[in-house]
Amino acid sequence: MPRPICVECRVEYQCHKNGFVVGEAEDSAGYPITMWRGDCYKCPGCDHKIVIGFSGSYTEDQVPQDKAIALPFYYNISDKP
Repeated sequence: MPRPICVECRVEYQCHKNGFVVGEAEDSAGYPITMWRGDCYKCPGCDHKIVIGFSGSYTEDQVPQDKAIALPFYYNISDKP
C-alpha cells in the first residue's frame, strides 16, 4: 500500500507509531465514546502528522485504562469547541 505524501515537502510520510488510539470527543448527549486503532504517520520534513489505516474499534472491555492517551477528534470543524 502506498504511503501518503506531504503536499508541502513532497516526500512520503514515515510510520511514526502503530496502534495509535483516536476517540470521538466527549458527547454532550451522553453517548458512549468509541475509540479506534490506527497508524500515525509523520512527515520527515515538516513533522506534520496524520492518522490512517484504522484496523478496528475498541469495545467497552478493551478501552485502555487511561483514556487520555486517545487523541480526541471531531467529525466537523464546527463541532470543535
